[in-house]
Amino acid sequence: MAKGTLSWRKLGVITGLFVLLFFCIGIIADQFVLPMIVGAGDVVRVPSVVDKNIDEALSTIASAGLATTDSKEQYSDSVPKGHVISQMPYAFASVKKGRRVYLTVSRGIQTLLMPSLIGKTIRDARLTLMREGLQLGDISYEYNDSIPRDRIIIQGVPSGSHIAAGTTTSVVISRGSGTTMMPDVLGMTLVEAQVLLTDRGLTIGSIKYTSSGTFESSTVIGQDPPADTPTNPAASVSLVVVK
Repeated sequence: MAKGTLSWRKLGVITGLFVLLFFCIGIIADQFVLPMIVGAGDVVRVPSVVDKNIDEALSTIASAGLATTDSKEQYSDSVPKGHVISQMPYAFASVKKGRRVYLTVSRGIQTLLMPSLIGKTIRDARLTLMREGLQLGDISYEYNDSIPRDRIIIQGVPSGSHIAAGTTTSVVISRGSGTTMMPDVLGMTLVEAQVLLTDRGLTIGSIKYTSSGTFESSTVIGQDPPADTPTNPAASVSLVVVK
């Protein structure tokens, strides 16, 4: 039994020595023999060409003894058009001479065409812009005789303009017609006239009091502008009232 045990131990030691020997041979071959066969000049380091102009990048890669393929292009908000965004293999990697380097080149900022918002409601305009990756900015209001109330009459960025994604445009909304017919307040009391005029969006201007033997006190007997005169909605109306 002792003799058999000793033989198995010897066999295990011998096997271990052979494994160690092969391991050492592999290291030597990898570190010394293969480089001698391949040649030190056949292994090069990949240059860094990220952010370089594509022409400069191609020249740099060729000078390093490497090759390139047709570059892939993609939009970029940070890398100028025609410059390298990324490369593979990465910069400073050790590769065999003649290895291909794959480049991704910037197409610049992605531009869109501003859609027309004229005549749209705020809701429709907002949805239209969102679908295009754009945004609605400041909103203001003006009177307009040709575009109905609550519809867009002006947009800050003209339709058809080439713009970047995320661009914001302001709009101006129609308040409706810029003129209104002056109501007739003659014969009304001052209070009645004031209510009617303010309901029409008009402003009470000067009030002049005068005596009259025909009309009762507080009756409006004069107005300027006269009744049925086209006027601006925010116009001021002067009244003549009986004392």
